[in-house]
Amino acid sequence: MTIFDYDNLPTISIPYILRDVENPAIGAWVTNQETKEKFFCDAVTLPTSVFYDGYFTIDITDLVANVNVNTTLLVSAIDSNNLPIYRDIVVFSNRLDTDSDYEQNDNSGGYAFV
Repeated sequence: MTIFDYDNLPTISIPYILRDVENPAIGAWVTNQETKEKFFCDAVTLPTSVFYDGYFTIDITDLVANVNVNTTLLVSAIDSNNLPIYRDIVVFSNRLDTDSDYEQNDNSGGYAFV
């Protein structure tokens, strides 16, 4: 899971370990888990979606209208056969910044994420 700063959108940097150098990624599918919108970030034609050694960046400009701090994104880097070679979940660190994200448990007096 990558915890990303919402204020840095529309570009997201994801730690990436390529296990097979013979099978490079050609891009990444990004899915908004709440709306089920999908967008393909092509590493060749989108200059802001690039694979580097150790991480890759994706530009979600086409999805950003329906992304907020509570959104969860599924990112799947794919090879030339459209097979996923790396997957990651992206959440935003800003989603847990207020007391309204918590609910008191009457039995223990503690807090639980809802």
